[in-house]
Amino acid sequence: MGVQKPDSRNCRSVLALNPYKKTEAETMAWSEGVKATDDKDLGVFISSINNGDYIKVRDVDFGKGTKNFFARVASSSTSRIEIKLDGIDGALIGTCNVNNTGGLDKWSTIHCKVKKASLNTLPHGHRL
Repeated sequence: MGVQKPDSRNCRSVLALNPYKKTEAETMAWSEGVKATDDKDLGVFISSINNGDYIKVRDVDFGKGTKNFFARVASSSTSRIEIKLDGIDGALIGTCNVNNTGGLDKWSTIHCKVKKASLNTLPHGHRL
């Protein structure tokens, strides 16, 4: 069979991810363009995010459904986070506006409403 190059389609998760518990962004299954940074005081976080960059979290089990999305962000400009189901071309279920928090070391929790997402037919849940 040979060695298979990993990509976002053939990565497998061990368990479904519970989105109702705090999940660090570096738990991602796949990414394009972003970098993870390790800081002795802040820990590990996603950094250097630009337009078109993304992270993918696999097997998100929404159970009976969710209507909200929360993210802890630090930003020196305004931007947005788009939440899509099952791929970068998937259904857009929410958009969170990210305001300038006063710098990349000034963190804030943001919140946005999402269209109700529930468990689908993927083995463990959605890709987000």
